[in-house]
Amino acid sequence: MLREMHSFPLEKQVKIVIASMALHNFIRINAKMDMEFKPYDDDQGLLPLNEEESRVDSLVEEDGSHHTREMEEQRDRIANLLISH
Repeated sequence: MLREMHSFPLEKQVKIVIASMALHNFIRINAKMDMEFKPYDDDQGLLPLNEEESRVDSLVEEDGSHHTREMEEQRDRIANLLISH
């Protein structure tokens, strides 16, 4: 988002940075270790792999841009939410 900043007024750019840092700080302060998920965090092999995940993994291997495109869309959705509020 910040690499290709559109011509937003400086005040709006400042608000985007402040909102991003506030969200970052909120997550760091409120993130707690969830003991129910700890075994899965420690060993990814414990997670069940369903058919859809396998299909997506093979698509990503065939076309690395799939993940990039998906992340760009997600980034744009988040940026639009930040800007609209």
